[in-house]
Amino acid sequence: FSRLARSTGLLHLSRAMIFASFAIWLSVALASDCDDEASMLSMSLRSGADTDSASLQAMNQRLQDLEMQLSKERKLRQELEQELRRSPCNAPPSTAEIIGQLTSTELIVDTTPLLHYFMPGNLQSCRDAFVMTPDDYTNPDGLPLIMEQDYAYRQYSNNSGFAASLQLAVNQADDILSGFLKNGVLQGVAHPAMMFDIDNTLAFTTENDTDLVGGALPMTEVVNFAQKWCKDLGGSSLDCYFFTARYCTALKANATKTWVERTFPQASQAWIQSHVSITGGVGGCTSSCSVATKDILRSWYVTKGLTWIMSVGDSFTDVLGRSSGVKVKLPNPWFDGSIVPNSLSQGRQMPDPLTSSDLNTYCTKKCAEPPSEACEAAGIKDAQIHKYTTLEYCLQQTPDKAPNQIYGCEFDFVTGASTCHS
Repeated sequence: FSRLARSTGLLHLSRAMIFASFAIWLSVALASDCDDEASMLSMSLRSGADTDSASLQAMNQRLQDLEMQLSKERKLRQELEQELRRSPCNAPPSTAEIIGQLTSTELIVDTTPLLHYFMPGNLQSCRDAFVMTPDDYTNPDGLPLIMEQDYAYRQYSNNSGFAASLQLAVNQADDILSGFLKNGVLQGVAHPAMMFDIDNTLAFTTENDTDLVGGALPMTEVVNFAQKWCKDLGGSSLDCYFFTARYCTALKANATKTWVERTFPQASQAWIQSHVSITGGVGGCTSSCSVATKDILRSWYVTKGLTWIMSVGDSFTDVLGRSSGVKVKLPNPWFDGSIVPNSLSQGRQMPDPLTSSDLNTYCTKKCAEPPSEACEAAGIKDAQIHKYTTLEYCLQQTPDKAPNQIYGCEFDFVTGASTCHS
């Protein structure tokens, strides 16, 4: 028990707590034994058959002693229970606290900068053998582009390596939730919740990593998983939220709303308004890395009573943070923005191949990290992180308020200032 408790951060039971809990258990056990003996004596006394007067007198005396002992044990148990209730610092952690402690540790991936940015020598020697492109990996069948309003969407093949990797990750996440349900974890918290990213998590937006129309193809493995577990989307176990890091403009908010309506026809308009958030228009955390701003929004929801069981996304910034619950990082063959920027997002182009002079422009080193406690507190203050990320707020960011409908404006929740792209 000690090893398990120390390894999971659950060593909360003080010696007094352990002793008191044991004393309560012991008093219950002793009381149960006394009750059993008293019941047998009472039956014998009631029958009175074949029992001499001396034996009856002795049995009566023993019964009186047992009743007095039971009375003392009940009183002791009540006093111990009252003492536990008066000592909240010694109270055992709630299910919600246990979930938070078990899942708050960040993903340990490439723990040193050297490993993060360094390709091992054997891979460098064999790099020409890795000729499979993202298109080859996701679409070996050569499925055509799907056009909608002059916007081109890629497809991925059901028999591709990408589909298999995606299904494997979803199966593992499903196993975790099934275990939580079977063992009573989900039932042990008042408001269990799960977060999903949208781009390249639920919607196949590839290197563009956004959608201006709402016609991106659903990633069926993840969509089916959401429909199985999410209340109001077909399931019955978890309250689910969609957080997308798209920029907060009316153009992108409308496209997001359209995509959710198409993909999840069970979702009511009220659900979409209250469960879809757009986080790309807020900032304020000072860091040389990309900050997992979504965890600030998750933390705000924690103050409203939610317990995050799981967060699902294709980027580390989707899942890092103390409030994320179980962190499910999905495969993304198109880019890893935690190492170098995704220079093809938002419809941008880059030279192919890159020359040595292009490296400083397109290959600057990146990293990802959870928000600091100070930054989290600033975002939660006055509910700013929620106010400026709601779907309704972003739908109102029309060209007269946000002239650039691709990048929009950014609200700094530390300074309270807004900066808009021209």
